[in-house]
Amino acid sequence: YDASLILKYLVDYIELDDHQQRNADVSLDNTVSSFDASLILQYMVGLIDTLPYSDNTAFFAQGDIGMQDNDIVAGQMIDVPIYLTNGDNILGFQGLVSFNPDHLIFNNILWSLLSL
Repeated sequence: YDASLILKYLVDYIELDDHQQRNADVSLDNTVSSFDASLILQYMVGLIDTLPYSDNTAFFAQGDIGMQDNDIVAGQMIDVPIYLTNGDNILGFQGLVSFNPDHLIFNNILWSLLSL
């Protein structure tokens, strides 16, 4: 239940007060992320023994994120693929893509089949 509340918070479906956010930070990294939800689920199934969990090295996910260069024409709709390569031990993914809304309009996100 706690893991689902964290995920709902991350997609702006619910709000968490300051106390709830401190409790949700079971990774002790001063953030509330999908990694915290993953740790709670791992605790529930016995993969880790205690919470809060401070030894992140055993579950540290890694990968390389990149984008291809694109030639962009004003007024043209484009796809800007973001790739995660060399991924290993990824239990959750959270990212932020910033853009200038004066120059670009965000349309949508499509996940590849590998991410489902």
